[in-house]
This record gives sequence, structure tokens and C-alpha cells, in this order.
Amino acid sequence: MLRKNKKLILFYHIEKAGGSSLKQVFSQNMPCIGSQHARRSWGGVEYEEFDREQFLFVMKRLPVLSGFSGHYLRPWYDYSYNGQNPLQVTFLREPTARYVSQFHYSKKALNFERDWDGFIQLEQHHNLICKRFSRENCVEEAIEVLSKFEMVGVLEHLQKSLKLMAERLQVGHWDLNCPFRNQGNQKDYDSKLLEEARELNRNDCLIYKHFEGELQKVVHPV
Repeated sequence: MLRKNKKLILFYHIEKAGGSSLKQVFSQNMPCIGSQHARRSWGGVEYEEFDREQFLFVMKRLPVLSGFSGHYLRPWYDYSYNGQNPLQVTFLREPTARYVSQFHYSKKALNFERDWDGFIQLEQHHNLICKRFSRENCVEEAIEVLSKFEMVGVLEHLQKSLKLMAERLQVGHWDLNCPFRNQGNQKDYDSKLLEEARELNRNDCLIYKHFEGELQKVVHPV
């Protein structure tokens, strides 16, 4: 990958929003990109955070890193390095489908023992997107924070998002030769589950609607 801009790239990986596939895109286009995972916390434990102290610890030992990808990144920490602020990127997925997908994945891949009724009792999974970008679970604050990102992609508009991301990150060539997962349509899920998921993730739905609208305003990159 040819990059004119050498700033560090931070990819905020939102669970079940195509992040694993996107991380692969970054990895095959960018040498030396670091990653973190938080799978153990999906079953009910509070999420951990990658703070500035941990960030500097890693960068001092691995100064060749060109970026980070992970669930632990939080926008309220200072990730500046060598006098430069990083380029921040994330992708959103329609929140009700994302939430139901997280439940199914937790059951299938993580041996999560709770059923649906038990899962929806875990408040840390409600409005996960909003809480990821606002400590107070405030829609307006999350939108304000995300509006400062170089790119907020939308999984349901994948190709347009990827082309726009390459343009904004000043990438000369973007190799997309990898399979993309977690693009399931709402029609793939039970209507009752979707209705409950929508009610529990109202803030996330408002954030998603805002950035889907912003993306639709942009002329499709060539």
C-alpha cells in the first residue's frame, strides 16, 4: 500500500460490524499493524480500555507500528505520538442486526450460556456503539466525537465506505481481496428479536441513522 500520510491509523473495532474482515484489509495493506481483542468480556465482564500509558508502552517498544486495531480503543484517551494525532477510523453496522448477531456469535463461538432473555439483561451490551464513543451514553456527544474521525464507514454501504476511506487516508492502492462477513440483513433474524433489540439500542440507531445519512450525501469516489 502506498500512503502519502504516515500518521498512525487507529481502527476502532466495533463487535460484529465487519471489523475482523476490515482488520484483515488493514493488515494486508499496512505492514506492522497491532491489534487487540476483548472477546472474554463479551460474556458479561466489563470491557477493558487501552489507555495512553499502555499505548506509549507499546509504541516505545514497537515504534515500527503503523496502526492499531481493536475493541479496547477509546476516544477519550490521548493517542498522539511524536507530536502528531492519529487518523481515526471506525465502521458501523445497523444496530439491531449487530446486537442480535452478537448474541448468536456469543452462543455459537464463545459458549455463552445465557439464552436471549438472559442476554438482554446485560446492560453493558445495550447501546454499545454510543457507549464506545461517549462515557455518558449520550447520542449528541458520540456523534460529535465520531464527526472528528477521518472515516466513519457503514457496513451496509461497504464498497462506497472503503473507497472513501482509501481517499481520506491517502492510500494509493487499496487491496480488497478478502471475504467480508457480518453483513447479514435484518431479514435473517426473527422479527421479535429485532423489535426487542431496537428498543434496547435506540441511541445506537440514532447514531447509525446520522452517519448513514452523512455517507449518502457524499459523491461516490471514483
